[in-house]
Amino acid sequence: MKHEKINKVLVTGSAGTVGNYIVQNLLNSGYEVRGVDIRPTPTNEFSNTPTDKLEIVTGDLTDKEFARKVVEGVDAVIHTAALLDIALSYKELAPLNVMAVRYLYESAKSNNVKVFVHFSSGSIYSPEGILVTEETPIRTKSPYEQTKAESEDLLRVLGTDRKVPFVILRPGLIYGPRGRFLANGFSAVPAIFKYLLGNKVPRLEGGPKTNLVHAEDVARAAQFLMETPSSWGREYNIADKTILSFGEIVTTNLLAYGLKCSYRIPVPPPDYTKPLKPVLDTDYFFKIINMPLDFAWSRLCNEFGIQPYLKPKLDRETAPYMFHNVIFSTERLSRLGFEFLHEDYRKSLPEVMNWYIAHRWIPANEEIPPAGGLIPRIGLKFSEKMSGNYKLLKEASTDTHEPIPAQFSSNGKELPIEFEIDAVAPRIERFFFNPTTKIRGNLYMEGMGNHHIPIEGTLDIPLLTRRKIIYNFRFKSNDGKEYRFSGEKNIKFLQLIDTFTTLPGKITDIHGKEVASATLHFNLRRDFIPFIRSFSLTR
Repeated sequence: MKHEKINKVLVTGSAGTVGNYIVQNLLNSGYEVRGVDIRPTPTNEFSNTPTDKLEIVTGDLTDKEFARKVVEGVDAVIHTAALLDIALSYKELAPLNVMAVRYLYESAKSNNVKVFVHFSSGSIYSPEGILVTEETPIRTKSPYEQTKAESEDLLRVLGTDRKVPFVILRPGLIYGPRGRFLANGFSAVPAIFKYLLGNKVPRLEGGPKTNLVHAEDVARAAQFLMETPSSWGREYNIADKTILSFGEIVTTNLLAYGLKCSYRIPVPPPDYTKPLKPVLDTDYFFKIINMPLDFAWSRLCNEFGIQPYLKPKLDRETAPYMFHNVIFSTERLSRLGFEFLHEDYRKSLPEVMNWYIAHRWIPANEEIPPAGGLIPRIGLKFSEKMSGNYKLLKEASTDTHEPIPAQFSSNGKELPIEFEIDAVAPRIERFFFNPTTKIRGNLYMEGMGNHHIPIEGTLDIPLLTRRKIIYNFRFKSNDGKEYRFSGEKNIKFLQLIDTFTTLPGKITDIHGKEVASATLHFNLRRDFIPFIRSFSLTR
């Protein structure tokens, strides 16, 4: 219902996915609208929307004079404009995400604006409880989140005189037409999967849970709060009521694209991934995850003439949704009487996917050849280093097969052992179904000689089916006798770091007789970054 004291509304970021919806909704409600963006606001999709009351202004809100002037003559401001690219630094983000808020709000006070509606982010919370409410503590984890939290604080300071009331929206992950970042990147995943895997696409199941929100509902909530004076001066979470796991979100995109999932991949729940957060929540981890996505997306866009607007990647903004359940409570908004149009991501996503296809942001399913995929022609390689101690077993000295070489005997003492391996999976597609790599490298064992001994073998990584990492390699001692090392990391998700970095193993002779035991460790502090950097794709 149109607010009786508000006639003209300024909408910043009017060319964006939420801003575009806000403009349409306001016009349909009878408001005059001034839409502002750094790029022209598209109106060709306003098929049933009157545009005679629409004023489009193109300009840069980081320009202080422009930002102040654009507020003149309006009764309300809905400020959605922001830089969302998490890869940018605080210095790059702050001019628009913080300073433009100051310029706009100060001008709103000078022009007697009735209300200032400001868009923050649901990512600024520290999700430690079951539900994220508006009272959940704020803990920023990236420059982007820092700018959003600072913009909120800025409004509270500037608005202490209550001359212009403000209301703050904290949306969950937003999806919808024209969206480029965050949850919208999932819409590019099906095309990438088919391009890489052909028709053998997995069904992901489980993992941390969250509730997303359609851009249209975010836009409707912004207008609703603008028109509801009892809401002013408070913060509001915006998210739908359907709680989905990470696996369900990815699979929903695959199905909406028209793919059939032929095998199942479970995604670990938060209790399993939390222990690894210090390791996984790093730039190098995201580099590994994003490497095949970037590689495939770039090739796919070039090959099919796709506009590379979508950003299919995982980053620090999406990291909380990988390690925690981030479930937003919208009770505060619901008590005011707001109702969602899009209550279920699974039902609303197909329409969004069709928009991306129609506007050439992703190729249609049928454009991508079904057979083979790109991955069968791509391999993966990485390196690892582990070190520890080995000890000759006492009963090995009574071996009736062959005497133990003198240099192999340690008289019951623990001696150093270390290996460095290069692991190669020639075809990633096969690795998904049979996660075995060939390894080559060098072994050092004190007592066997003080030089590196060549080793060859296999590394099996059936983490999803057996929760193990299995090492097997053979080597020859200095006198030419052959031995074999075998060891297993038994991964326990509640002790993830300890079990991932510890390798118990044994050394046997050519007859299978155990002659020594060994325990090796992966040094996280020293070797993790070189380990991550070693990952690369091969052709």
